[in-house]
Amino acid sequence: MEAKILYIKKVIDGNVVDFPSDANPAVISTYTYDAKRMGGTPTITATISYERPLDDDWSKEEYVEFNGEKYYVTSTPSSSKANDSIMYKHEVTFTSGREVLDNTLFFDVVTTNLQTQSND
Repeated sequence: MEAKILYIKKVIDGNVVDFPSDANPAVISTYTYDAKRMGGTPTITATISYERPLDDDWSKEEYVEFNGEKYYVTSTPSSSKANDSIMYKHEVTFTSGREVLDNTLFFDVVTTNLQTQSND
């Protein structure tokens, strides 16, 4: 599979906009996708280079779309000044929206009443 460029998005007042701004969006060109076969939530990790630190811009509502699924920032990314350029590096992890299912308690309820079962 060929890696595609990912754009970080955010919903503001019902409109989807680029993060941190439409005029100068942060772009992810190199990333690592990690999905386990059994259990665990898929994640995307990446290093973003941007011209200024984004520490105050993260709200944990940012996301990327990959293979038709949304991956959200669940913790504030770390940032540092790059030694080899004027850019700032941000280490970010996006977690699948399926993470909600990992923290949800499910009940498998079966009754012996056959009438109830056929009405469901």
